Amino acid sequence: MNTRLFAYALALVFCLSATYQANGQTTIRPPVRELPAEGGGGYILTTGTGAWTAKTTADWISIQPRTSGEAGDSCIYVVRKNTSTEPREANIFINDNIHTVIQYGSSVNLKKAPDVAKQDTSQHNVKDNIATDSYSPTLKHSNIDSHQMFNASTMQSGIGIMGMFHNSSDYNEGYGGAIRYTLDLDSYQNSLRLGLQAGIMNGFTDSWTEESMYRSDKVSFKSIDIMAIYDFILNPSTTIYLGVGGGIYIPSVDVAITVSPGGLNGLDYFNADVKTDADTTAGYFGLVGIEQNIGDNISLFLEIRYLSLKYDVDLTTTSSAAGGGMSFSKTVKNTNEYDMSGIGGNLGIVWRF
Repeated sequence: MNTRLFAYALALVFCLSATYQANGQTTIRPPVRELPAEGGGGYILTTGTGAWTAKTTADWISIQPRTSGEAGDSCIYVVRKNTSTEPREANIFINDNIHTVIQYGSSVNLKKAPDVAKQDTSQHNVKDNIATDSYSPTLKHSNIDSHQMFNASTMQSGIGIMGMFHNSSDYNEGYGGAIRYTLDLDSYQNSLRLGLQAGIMNGFTDSWTEESMYRSDKVSFKSIDIMAIYDFILNPSTTIYLGVGGGIYIPSVDVAITVSPGGLNGLDYFNADVKTDADTTAGYFGLVGIEQNIGDNISLFLEIRYLSLKYDVDLTTTSSAAGGGMSFSKTVKNTNEYDMSGIGGNLGIVWRF
């Protein structure tokens, strides 16, 4: 009997210890953060051991990109713009800890903000955090870094320039550049963006020889694209995103035909003039990218893109030849399909404003 009671007691101690390890040892700092009326981003540092879960009942606070984690992981959130003249406050609960968010009104001074000192910190379970963090609840100590600020509601647009690389199905590699403008459709969470891009690609070449005839093609195209991009924020400095889009592609094709001396059955003379008419067409693409903040409002980004693009080119070839007591001139018209689909990449820099 004593052995059984001892086993039950040991099991109870183990369960209590496991629960304490999972939740009881997770602490947070700072306990309070203040934000201006324009809104912005904030983060909560967790320390100790075990897992944590974050939640809030305020609809003007969005916890992203995750609502749970392990001790040592930061909890990141975004606060919407306060259009009222009155300050407001709400809590974010991380296990048994409470983080208070205070946001000023749009036209009030700091003296009208809620009196943090009068809050009942014994109910907030953050007394120890205040002592260790030496946190002073003033706006200048809100600890919002530059990346969080421009990822919040005040930073709704961006302009980026990039170098482009593309490996097509029918031709070799091509290179070019583009400029892109993006606008945040979800300005409070900065997760969904709409982009408009203009670019140019060239350098696509192909050539072949048949008998003594040599033909070379050079292809380039201009494009205007529109795209939707969805962001996944990994941490305050790094974002992974997915995008889909399509646009109008204006190709240009240059075809040249030459004949080696004495070629083509001993003809003394041969000439071929090729005129091309490439049709403007639509193209579609998907992309995955990563963006890394490197300074105030400035980030580098790298993308991998698959482009689906095919277009028709009308070729009008006028050839003339002479030799062996004869001469002729002939015009041939035909249409070729050019397949420029393939995988490429973009590398560039973006400025948020």
